[in-house]
Amino acid sequence: SPLDESFDDLKREIATMRTLAGVTGVVALRNVYCVREKYLWLVMERADCGSLLEYMRGSRRALDERCVRSVLAQTSTALAYMHSAPVALIHRDIKSANLLFGSDGCVRLADFGEVAWVDATGCASGMRGTPYFMAPECAMGDNYGTSVDVWSLGITAIELAELRPPHHDVHPMRVMYLLSDMIDGECDPPRL
Repeated sequence: SPLDESFDDLKREIATMRTLAGVTGVVALRNVYCVREKYLWLVMERADCGSLLEYMRGSRRALDERCVRSVLAQTSTALAYMHSAPVALIHRDIKSANLLFGSDGCVRLADFGEVAWVDATGCASGMRGTPYFMAPECAMGDNYGTSVDVWSLGITAIELAELRPPHHDVHPMRVMYLLSDMIDGECDPPRL
């Protein structure tokens, strides 16, 4: 049933967050509570400034180059750990909405609902994530490795610098076709 599937997804997300406990640049899972045997509450570390997307929307300003560099450096630290873990993890949904930050200036990667645990071949597959931030090979459902997170982080850099990701004005399904065209060499990749 769909409820069982969503519960399984949530259990995988909790397992991922527990695996990443204590990793610099990853939001910490503090506790999990079952309320009235109906709801599951995840208590996470406080990020008092919210997501970078919320910040940019509220201020109506893109981040300056120094801030973008800092966000990329901090997020890269978390991704380096994830990608080199004994069982490598691919986030598959990196975007400003999933980057939380606090008044201390620390950026933390969040939302591990789309994470793939890499198989013995070093690959994962499946079309998961947000189309505007998805790497072409991920959009095609082909086998892919950790490099899809590098693509998504690059698209996030564009979003942070320009307030919106490339092709933000195009329907998400059309974006999937554009990504396919990039693989075929019929379309250039986005640039900052």
